[in-house]
Amino acid sequence: MLVFFDETFRMSSLGHRLSALCGIAIPEDMFSTVTTDIYSMKYSSLGEVFAKEKELKFKAMFKAKSFRDKAKDGFSAYLSFSMDLLRYIRRQRFVTFCVVCFDAEIMTYACKDPHKLDVTYKTLFERIDRYMTVEFPNRRAKLVFDDIGYGANNARATAITNFFNRTSVGKGYDSILRTPFFSTSQSHNVGLQLADLVTGVVGMRFQ
Repeated sequence: MLVFFDETFRMSSLGHRLSALCGIAIPEDMFSTVTTDIYSMKYSSLGEVFAKEKELKFKAMFKAKSFRDKAKDGFSAYLSFSMDLLRYIRRQRFVTFCVVCFDAEIMTYACKDPHKLDVTYKTLFERIDRYMTVEFPNRRAKLVFDDIGYGANNARATAITNFFNRTSVGKGYDSILRTPFFSTSQSHNVGLQLADLVTGVVGMRFQ
């Protein structure tokens, strides 16, 4: 099971900072099919150039112009396509795992202490382990994060690996591979793109 993660940082309508960290689970044996499906949807909705070269980005799909177009003309290609994607996620029954954080001290997800994993990650991993144990007892979840640079990747990887290998709680999560992966987000990495979309929607819900 591949679990792709992304994060978002926002300012609420009341002037409070908030952030969200979310993962979306996609079975490995479905991933090639999902990639083909998303490409076809991009091609038919937004054209060949977008399908081949552009990433799906929540900020681009849900920008103010999209809503102005919707209000003016009754249609926005970006919003329509985004809704198609969300319906696709629901139809495929892809499970998402999310935490929304309002505490300034822990909303960065930076993993500053390599020996003490942030509670936000612990909460997500607990949910993922419970889900995998019940629904896919013979599989392991593989955690895939967006590449945000060597220093940040190293800090995150160290804290996560230490948690899984050096704490009693982490050692008990047998359904999760103990080493995280990092991947660059680009036009054909649909896992990270769907994670970006889901995380953006969740963040907007609490904005």
